[in-house]
Amino acid sequence: MHSTAKFDYSRRTRILNAVVTTLYFLILALVLYELDRQHYTGEKENLIREHFREIFHLPDSLAEYAGDVLFAPTPAMRKAAADRLREEMQRIVEGPTSIFSFELQDASRQVVDGLRVVDPEKPKRLQNWRNCLFLRNFERITDLGVRRERGAPGAGRLVARYTTPANYPPIEELTRRYWMICGALVLVWAAGYYFLYRYILRPMHNVTIHLQGAQQARPRLIARPAAGLEAAYNEMARRALIQELDEKMSELLKKTDRPTADGQVIQGALELVASAFDTSELHMTEFYRQNEEIILFRTYSVPAKESATENETGYTQARELAQEVISRSPSVTLHRTHPNGTLDFAANLGNSIVVMTARLADPSRDMPLRLEGLRLACDSITRGLLAFSALESSISEQRQQANISLARCIGHDLTNVLASVRLNTSTARDLLQRHPQDITDQEWEILREVIEAIADTMRLMQDIVDLYSSFGSIRRPVYKRWSLDALVSDLISKFERTTSLRVVFQKEIDPNLPMPVVERRLLMLALFNVLTNALDAFRSMRAHLSASPRIVVRVRYDATQHCYRIEVEDNGPGIRDASGRLLARGEIEQIFHHGYSTKADSSEGFGLYWVRTIVESFHGGVVNAENLPEGGARFTLVIRSMEEREARVGDATVVQ
Repeated sequence: MHSTAKFDYSRRTRILNAVVTTLYFLILALVLYELDRQHYTGEKENLIREHFREIFHLPDSLAEYAGDVLFAPTPAMRKAAADRLREEMQRIVEGPTSIFSFELQDASRQVVDGLRVVDPEKPKRLQNWRNCLFLRNFERITDLGVRRERGAPGAGRLVARYTTPANYPPIEELTRRYWMICGALVLVWAAGYYFLYRYILRPMHNVTIHLQGAQQARPRLIARPAAGLEAAYNEMARRALIQELDEKMSELLKKTDRPTADGQVIQGALELVASAFDTSELHMTEFYRQNEEIILFRTYSVPAKESATENETGYTQARELAQEVISRSPSVTLHRTHPNGTLDFAANLGNSIVVMTARLADPSRDMPLRLEGLRLACDSITRGLLAFSALESSISEQRQQANISLARCIGHDLTNVLASVRLNTSTARDLLQRHPQDITDQEWEILREVIEAIADTMRLMQDIVDLYSSFGSIRRPVYKRWSLDALVSDLISKFERTTSLRVVFQKEIDPNLPMPVVERRLLMLALFNVLTNALDAFRSMRAHLSASPRIVVRVRYDATQHCYRIEVEDNGPGIRDASGRLLARGEIEQIFHHGYSTKADSSEGFGLYWVRTIVESFHGGVVNAENLPEGGARFTLVIRSMEEREARVGDATVVQ
């Protein structure tokens, strides 16, 4: 389809050019025609009229002969006069003059006695390029008059038809002058067409063809642009190429394994630049700064070279440019071009220096345009490397902060669990310090419950460690089909056995709920954080609770939207800021932001941020929270079944 469209478009531009060319020269033909018809022919006619007798030399006897025919008293005399007139007209028509027709007409414009002599081929013989321009149909009529008897009314006229006289110098001079005018017009018209074709028609054709080609592949520059339209297209194409290069370099922001992963991106970017601006050589060398010394880190070349120091001269030049850009601080970049079509570019990126050198394949073709494009391309690559370096630093810092926050969260959760362990251990120690015979049956039952609680708490501690270990699933998630009923029930049972608060957990789950494909470890971590957030709210406002703590977990399937809704609702104090103020509806969304915390202590605010990340990035859903009018809060996790990511290993994908 694309090739057909390209062919059609090219054909249409050629047709358009042909139509414009035809119209252009058709106008020239009309101008020349009107010049001949109105000006030249008019001047020639006036010239003939002014010098009629000089040109034709007609005898006076013609009028007498014509009068004798018209006014002869007897038929014999009329016939004799008619013969003399016919003989004279024949002589003139067959003679050298341009008169090709003679006839005698009566008062009613009818030919008298057949007195008509015509040579129809004479105009063709006489009219040529010396006395005519383009038109060869010049014919005029003249009335030569008739001798009349005294007192006789007008009885007829002698009519002669003539064409352009031959060999008459004034007419030939007039013709030569107009031929010169025509020649000048043709030259001006041809010059106009040359500029029209060179600066409008051909550029329009080239630009349209290149635009059509840009729909199929990368834009190409027009070689040797001759018009502003082509130059404008080249500027647009160059910007498009730089934008494509920027997009190519933005792929670095998706890479994390330097130098292998980003190396492919950089090599691809250099190949794009080399292809776009037609370079015979393109090299990039990156150095690391260590104290006052610069150390070679890596090199790239198009065409690719086998070793970093294969071109010792180029390597030495790159080191010199790196030293120069360092010495020119605070200037961070330098670039220079050479008459032989080469470009040197160096940029100081802080901890590293990037040096790029390029050589054009054909320096005689559009060298300034291509060198400027290469400079912009070098700037784009430098921006990409700077962004990647900044991203690496940011990721490193975020990982460090996340690890610190993760350690604090684990410590916070384990501290709450250990508080329950300490209480149970103290109770067991007090009982065991007494003599067995002094311990009542009721106290033995309490001791048994305490030991079971300690065992449950130890299991919860292990579950907490396992839950936080599931952060490793972010890099290697495993999707399988799980029962949400079993997942929620398992999580609630852990909290019921170990929390020191008297919290009532309620579960409302449709028994016919279809099993979705989820990342179980991450989803459990998200629900764990939501439940922990609710329990922390109960603990912080324990003295102000008006009812027994209650947490309701609802799970239902929305068949119309093909999603699962998990609601965690409590009757606690609601969602408040660190000062205890109830958050307004528009303010609640910020609790899911990275680093935001509603707690007055040094909490890092990572828990709910992780909840959003798990729900949105790993389960294609959304998460929101709200304060209930009757008090308490509700968190809603909307997730989707991730069939396209399901790890299908036989029947093991279904887990209950």
